[in-house]
Amino acid sequence: TSMKISRVNKYADIVDIYSVAYKKSRKTTYTSSKSYYKDCVKPKKAVYSVKCTAKGKIKIPLSNIDATESARVNVQICTNKSFDKKKYEVEDLYAEVSNFDNDKSVYVYDIPSKQDYFVRCRYYNYDKKDKLVYGSWGETKSVYVK
Repeated sequence: TSMKISRVNKYADIVDIYSVAYKKSRKTTYTSSKSYYKDCVKPKKAVYSVKCTAKGKIKIPLSNIDATESARVNVQICTNKSFDKKKYEVEDLYAEVSNFDNDKSVYVYDIPSKQDYFVRCRYYNYDKKDKLVYGSWGETKSVYVK
């Protein structure tokens, strides 16, 4: 027996799954008791842009969040496009964009000025054991910080 599960509700982080085994004989169908399983859906890929709005400040508007959603976002900022933590300093930030925010943006402050930076974002959730489940990285964007 195989089963494929897809995102049932795009606003849900957790999916409830019920399975029942059954066997048919000539006149009777035999079923097992329900098996219940709860798990986290892998988050979708982040879609965003990056702007320098003031000295040392970056704004990251997220464009694929609906008005009723909130999102947990992991943002990485580095001076090199490779994001190699062994060679370069990589700033790893976690934020939550609430569905009450009008602009659906993440703001990063106190960045050293007059330099080019590379930024990438991904969404994340927690599974049933409070372990992080990450979505795919969005496209890497570059920005010059004033």
